Amino acid sequence: MALIKSRSKNLGTILIVEDNIFMAELLSEKLSNAGFEVLTVYDGKGALEKIAREDLILVLLDLPLLGEIGGLDLLGQVRKTKGKLALPIVVMSNLNHPELLKQSLDLGANYFIIKAQTNTEEIVEKVNEVLRSKT
Repeated sequence: MALIKSRSKNLGTILIVEDNIFMAELLSEKLSNAGFEVLTVYDGKGALEKIAREDLILVLLDLPLLGEIGGLDLLGQVRKTKGKLALPIVVMSNLNHPELLKQSLDLGANYFIIKAQTNTEEIVEKVNEVLRSKT
């Protein structure tokens, strides 16, 4: 199931891949209010389908991700076909594990956010920063 929300100003489409529905809805609202169209999926399989079909400017990816395709697997699969500039991926996790950070960056994440140490406004700012660095 995917939620689609948009506002009058469209800065591009962002995919949120987050298995916590509350967090997904909160991020969706904040990004929509910032002018982005937002698609939300709750598992890796749904994310791969959206990434293949939609014209996305960025993916926000939660780790660990529940389901048959985990977050690191998803990241690796996406990076086989889409580079860091073509589709930036910002990884988010509540876990502050250096190995998870290293794995994410090694697999091609553009940035790693520790959610427990970051509020949603800071996540939106990081999204904007990553997108500015594409140009």
